[in-house]
Amino acid sequence: MRHDRVALILLAGLGFSPASAETVVVPFWTPVPVRFTQMVSSKDAILGQMVPAEIAEDVTVDGQVVFRKGMPVWADVCDVKKKAGFGVPGSIEVKVVFAPAGGNSLHIAGRIKSRGEAGGANLAVAGVAFGLTGVALVTGRSGEIPAGTTLLAHVDEEKAVQVDRGAAAYKMAAAQ
Repeated sequence: MRHDRVALILLAGLGFSPASAETVVVPFWTPVPVRFTQMVSSKDAILGQMVPAEIAEDVTVDGQVVFRKGMPVWADVCDVKKKAGFGVPGSIEVKVVFAPAGGNSLHIAGRIKSRGEAGGANLAVAGVAFGLTGVALVTGRSGEIPAGTTLLAHVDEEKAVQVDRGAAAYKMAAAQ
């Protein structure tokens, strides 16, 4: 599966070391705060496009950190509608798919949707000034999810994962 290969590449880049690992069972529906690191807009988003996101704060299970703040998260555009004539606004929906946890990746679930504003007042002005042709030219606004937006996703599978007892490997990789 494409997401699993990406997870392994991300984990290798972060310097996870199985030698210093401990097994922790991450329960189903464990909350995982995710922050989007770049703005995404229905204006230029493409269905299936990867959206940059990260773990917003450490998540612990049984006293062990299973998701470290700043670790990358896989999120992608699952629905996008461009703004259109007659004041129709654009919209965008992004889903969170998985996050690295220890030496594994865990499927997490979370969605966020944004819809732009309709072209209301501009429609009336265009209709009076230019008739039906003018109304057709007025578009709504694009849907946008600003950088820094936080979403509370949840683990959607119970899974035993290996977590690093010391954070040395993670800290070294994060400092690079």
